[in-house]
Amino acid sequence: MVHTLPECYGFDGVLRRVVSILTKHTDDLKEMIWYEAIDCLKDMKQDLVLKTYCNRFFQSRLNMLIELMSSSIPFIEFLDHALEKY
Repeated sequence: MVHTLPECYGFDGVLRRVVSILTKHTDDLKEMIWYEAIDCLKDMKQDLVLKTYCNRFFQSRLNMLIELMSSSIPFIEFLDHALEKY
């Protein structure tokens, strides 16, 4: 039996609002805003001492955000950003 933490629901609610803002954003800052959201989530995942469940939770949300971003930002540009940052 898997127990879902209330904090996960809260986090997902905030993440849904962030994604809504990101998908509607159309100016020149769009790429930077997507990268900032992904970098923030990746940093949260790395900075916390995570149990297996938490690690999977953050990784799944990170994967979702990258997949959504791929419809707005060319993958090669994201890859360049990731290689430069990480």
